[in-house]
Amino acid sequence: MPGERSIAFYVKGAPIPQGSLTAHATKRKDGTLFAAVHYPSGSKLHAWRREISKAARAEWGDHMTYHPVRLQLIYWMKRPLSHYRTVEMLLRPGYERLSHETTPDLDKLVRATMDALTDVIYEDDKQVVEIVAHKLYVPRYTQSEGLQANIHAVP
Repeated sequence: MPGERSIAFYVKGAPIPQGSLTAHATKRKDGTLFAAVHYPSGSKLHAWRREISKAARAEWGDHMTYHPVRLQLIYWMKRPLSHYRTVEMLLRPGYERLSHETTPDLDKLVRATMDALTDVIYEDDKQVVEIVAHKLYVPRYTQSEGLQANIHAVP
C-alpha cells in the first residue's frame, strides 16, 4: 500500500523498565518547598531510552509519521546462572522455557520504549494503535540481551 513504512532494529543491552514517576518535597536554600520528580531507574533508564531513540532514528530518518503505528517488540533477557547446571552451560531440567516470567514488568518495558520513540517515529504515543510485545530469555547464555523492534506505520 502506498505510504506504508516499516523498519526493524536491535538495541543491545539490558532492557530497563520505566516505572511510575515519584515525587518528594525538597527545601530550597531560601526555605521554600518544591516537588522533585524523577523515575526510580534514573540515569540507566535515560541511557536505555537514548539507545532506543538512536537506533530508531538511524533506521527511520528524521521525518516523523503522523499516521497510526504498530509496534512489535521482543525484549531478550539474560537467564540467571541458576538455570544452568554445568560449566558447559546446559539448562537444568524444568528451565527450558523461553518465556521470562519475572521482573521487570512487560508494560513498564513497553512504556520506556514508547517514550523513547516519541519525537523520533511519531509525534505522540497516542498514535500507537497496536502493540505485540514479548519478554523472552535469550536462547543461549552467550547471546546478548536487548530489544528487537519492528515498527510499521500505515496511512
